[in-house]
Amino acid sequence: MQETSSERWFAVRCVFRYRRGTFEERIVTVLATSAEDAIAKAEDDAAEYAATMRTKYLGLAQSYELPDGPGDGAEVFSLLRDSDLPDDAYLDAFFDTGGERQRDVETPAAPPDRPAGPPTEETSPADETDPVPPGARSVGTVALPTWTINHFSQSNPTGEGQGDVAALLRRVAQTIDDLGDVSIEDITFASSVTAG
Repeated sequence: MQETSSERWFAVRCVFRYRRGTFEERIVTVLATSAEDAIAKAEDDAAEYAATMRTKYLGLAQSYELPDGPGDGAEVFSLLRDSDLPDDAYLDAFFDTGGERQRDVETPAAPPDRPAGPPTEETSPADETDPVPPGARSVGTVALPTWTINHFSQSNPTGEGQGDVAALLRRVAQTIDDLGDVSIEDITFASSVTAG
């Protein structure tokens, strides 16, 4: 998109519902002359996105004018909210209710005597004429497989039923089903008080 002298960069967050109980917050960047223009453009995009993804746009659009243009490390959205909640309770109430489909993408280092997880594809020792396969890095003349392990945590929503282990197991099973064709390496259960 070509930027004109009167246009500025905005990020606009829109909210969608896929089915009962599944929502998405989506942020897009747009060039616009005002916050109102940015919202209008983002809502046009939201209608197209909703039709493509077979979801429903819920009519909430929040705009944020970027202090600088988009780029590496650029701030693309900020929303200030007043709350008397303590830090952990605030995060639990607004960002970690237990219903989020989120993953921790940090992969801990594997012990030196074993790989960190399953390879994503077949690899074999490479000679000088073999290319390094995708998903591998070359060390000397050997292609080492690489892969990514994603972690996520899940809990029951705060309130009545929060301690219902069977409900939590059903939620975990549904999340795994929703992830599609994945390999589950480990499931760990722990009990901790997060707010009180």
